[in-house]
Amino acid sequence: HEEDLYSSAPAKGFIMWEIPSWQRKGEVLRGNVGNLVFSPDGKMCVKPIEWDIYGRGVEIWSTANGAPITSLDKGARDAAFSPDGNLLATGGNDGILRLWHLTQQQVELATTPTDVVRIIYGIPKDKEPQPNIAEKLDKSIRAAQDFYAEEMERHGFDKKTFTFETDRNGKAKIYLVKDNQIYTPDLSNDAWLIVREDISGLPPEELFFVIGYGNNETFWYPAKYRVRDNIWGHEITGFTHGRAVAAPIDKNLKAKHLAYILRDAFGLPYNSPPQEPNVLKRFFFRVNNMMPWREKWERLSKCQAEWLDKNRFFNPGQPFFDKRPKIEMNVSEVDASDSRLFQFTVADADGIHQVQLLVPVDVNAKWRGMRIIDCQALDGKEKADVEFEITDPKINKVELRMIDTLGNIALRRFEIKDKTSEPPENP
Repeated sequence: HEEDLYSSAPAKGFIMWEIPSWQRKGEVLRGNVGNLVFSPDGKMCVKPIEWDIYGRGVEIWSTANGAPITSLDKGARDAAFSPDGNLLATGGNDGILRLWHLTQQQVELATTPTDVVRIIYGIPKDKEPQPNIAEKLDKSIRAAQDFYAEEMERHGFDKKTFTFETDRNGKAKIYLVKDNQIYTPDLSNDAWLIVREDISGLPPEELFFVIGYGNNETFWYPAKYRVRDNIWGHEITGFTHGRAVAAPIDKNLKAKHLAYILRDAFGLPYNSPPQEPNVLKRFFFRVNNMMPWREKWERLSKCQAEWLDKNRFFNPGQPFFDKRPKIEMNVSEVDASDSRLFQFTVADADGIHQVQLLVPVDVNAKWRGMRIIDCQALDGKEKADVEFEITDPKINKVELRMIDTLGNIALRRFEIKDKTSEPPENP
């Protein structure tokens, strides 16, 4: 089922039905829908996308639970499976017919959700792995697990934590990647922890698995741009499983630092303070925060722990079908106290667990670096009005981020502009 992104009717992405009973199984909302192709065994659904967005040209989904299996980095208008389901042919406006071989691992992912952290160990092409690196990483990732469990319990939640991929012996599975090898890890699913040596010396073309090049971090819900009063709201954005975070390695990879690095993989921004304009003060503040007597930077706040309580990686096996969320905002006038009330209406048929208000770390930057200033728990409500107060009159950009009861994450960004007689034409 497809509807125009800019029509007044609510766009729904595509809906899955069970045949022949025609029972509705769920929605997969990932923007505009063109041609859909099902694998011969009915386990996978392929969605060709003509434009390559975030390295995501053709998406492959599980029909059982809506889980994203993988994506192809070339856009296409049409796709077709071979009779045995092992080959996928795609074609687009460039006039090139491409044949893709689906690995057994990808086929298995069609019915097996993972929700795990996977580890890549990257080294320069002229070096060998550190001695006992597998044991060190296994020890560190387990300690990071314990850290999250203890922090969750400290804030009154169940002692839950994330899981990571293990080998047949129950040890952390490590993917070794050298700079000169052709193999590119599939970062379109799960959370990848990329542990690197000598990051600073890498040329840009060899940073692909440090920054998660081509990984499915975001998608756009079908939405309509809307200008109301002096508020410009960007499209509603969601997050997929394809998240990559990078950590440089030293002789002893500290577990708490590793746990801190993983926050971004779980949809939490880092604890960034407001931007200090003085460079020297900013340097000493950063150094002081890293000292043993200032360990608060690595601990979870109540807001962050509450967010993780419904996060997919802390609750593996949840369905991936997602109802379309709604986020609208009104803002009060600036008064003499410089305090403004930001009022939002949020809705999600899956039930809203928590909403967070974020503002830029640097008010002069576009959207680079966001920090949480407040959050509210909504306890599964399908619709609610929430209100936040901001006292800094310089802040003219805000981001409302929310997580539903199934762990789906969505956000919408708003810019507050000076009132003019004509609304802005473009975001």
